[in-house]
Amino acid sequence: MTVARDQLSAAINRVRLVGQGRDTAPIRLAMTTEGLELSAVAKMSARRTRPSKPSSKAATSPCGSIRQFLLEGIDAAAGSEVVIESIDPLKPAVLKGTDSADFLYLLMPVRIS
Repeated sequence: MTVARDQLSAAINRVRLVGQGRDTAPIRLAMTTEGLELSAVAKMSARRTRPSKPSSKAATSPCGSIRQFLLEGIDAAAGSEVVIESIDPLKPAVLKGTDSADFLYLLMPVRIS
């Protein structure tokens, strides 16, 4: 799934507010046919969908990524868009920049309930 880098960073920071500003609060990524859905659950919940180029399949997971690590990968990727690839919702995902074939960032899932 290909997503605009700046919009994704902004959406992550908005969803982070629900995690009470904690850098360790996991953010769930769900790849749908409508876009990439970001969600966080704490005492309240928040959900944000980012438009994206369609992927071959939708994936929803009981796992999430730690915001700090996700943002570091997005910041390090070259280009105005990032590509997030995953084969299985319970397995690690790969983040790539659109302008560099040399960059590959591994996103390890964190189990959340």
